[in-house]
Amino acid sequence: MIHDGLAENGHYYVYVYERNQKVWWKLNDHRVSIAEESVVMEEALGNSKGYKSACNLFYINKHILDQMNQIKVPLYHESQALTISIPKEIRDKIKMDNCKF
Repeated sequence: MIHDGLAENGHYYVYVYERNQKVWWKLNDHRVSIAEESVVMEEALGNSKGYKSACNLFYINKHILDQMNQIKVPLYHESQALTISIPKEIRDKIKMDNCKF
């Protein structure tokens, strides 16, 4: 998870590595895209322009990793990002919460 900003404000987004396709996915609000590994590492280490750096890292234990490596089909695909639909009641709740902030 990357934080872009200062302590008082900023924006969070995540990178997820998809092992079968061997690509990094950038999940940033409603935008999903493939990212170059060099960009992921640069932002995670805080070497990019601005105030970006990793704030949370998630690790997978070996038992789970072994199970994931047995899956031969991609877990994610760019075309799937266009078909994901959030239920209306959840979208409405998010809008209400955003207005409060």
